[in-house]
Amino acid sequence: MQINYIHIKNYRGIKNAHFNLSPMGCLIGENNAGKSSILLAISLFFSGSRINLAEYYDTKEEISIEIHFGNINAGDINRLKEEHRERINEIITNGNLKLVRKYYSDGSGDFLCKRWIPQNHNLRKEIYTPLLTGKKGKEIEATLS
Repeated sequence: MQINYIHIKNYRGIKNAHFNLSPMGCLIGENNAGKSSILLAISLFFSGSRINLAEYYDTKEEISIEIHFGNINAGDINRLKEEHRERINEIITNGNLKLVRKYYSDGSGDFLCKRWIPQNHNLRKEIYTPLLTGKKGKEIEATLS
């Protein structure tokens, strides 16, 4: 597994920055360019610790740290606790996983999975699964029409 992409929004001195990563990379820049803020944002993504208002670039906006993981294989999944494996397998798409940690100015936060979902309400899994359960061929066509 590797980190392919990072998007940081509204954290410390970073208003909005995104990076595509290669398997081997390094941060280079002048003093006060944001290198430490990038590393702190990555650490915050994984730890989920509480933050204070001084960490916000703009306190009216949410902080968002998004990381895309790629090349996830069975060995990576097996490193997880057994009770988490099935749940994480459900959100991995083609060996990729996109996660976002958000912090709001009221002190609350979210840890979310980012993925494509249908905009048509009828195409959501919780809607069509009960309609199709136990049906075959012509029965499915009749249900969908």
